Amino acid sequence: MEKWYSSGLKLACGIALVLAVLILHPGSWEQRAGARAKSTDPLVGAFFQVEVEGKLGGTFSACSGIGSVHEIIEHKTNTKGGPEVIQKIPGRLKWSDVTLSRPVTADMKLHSWRQEVIDGRIAEARKKCTITVVDRTGQTAATWDLNNAWPSGLIINQKAGGEPLIEEMTVTYESAVRR
Repeated sequence: MEKWYSSGLKLACGIALVLAVLILHPGSWEQRAGARAKSTDPLVGAFFQVEVEGKLGGTFSACSGIGSVHEIIEHKTNTKGGPEVIQKIPGRLKWSDVTLSRPVTADMKLHSWRQEVIDGRIAEARKKCTITVVDRTGQTAATWDLNNAWPSGLIINQKAGGEPLIEEMTVTYESAVRR
């Protein structure tokens, strides 16, 4: 009985202390919580800057596909007791293609880069491409360097009548590093 009374008293004291802090310093805990939330908010309203060989290639509203995946090889083996087990091991590493989207602009830099591939000048077209995520405050949030990148596709779409024309560029690359 004494332990229950002691625990209840400690709980009541703790609640009283929290209430005293809230009454004497209103809003202080909210300010600290708000500061923590800002640093971990998802990147809402972000945009993507693309540089090709260090020169700005354009700004895009959407980007998808940066990353890699390993093929999975299933290796059959027997345990000491005899039953067969399938061991999964990493196989060949494959880098995803990146798709960048934006409304059509008058800028021809990326079209010129794509034209190098169309003309068969693949060696010239392979370049270092940097994609930078810029948050709504204008700060760099993340950056990827795509090595030996080249544009494998450039398509103009209109999702629906009255909507702006959308330019989608697909970029193929051999490796990526996030910095």
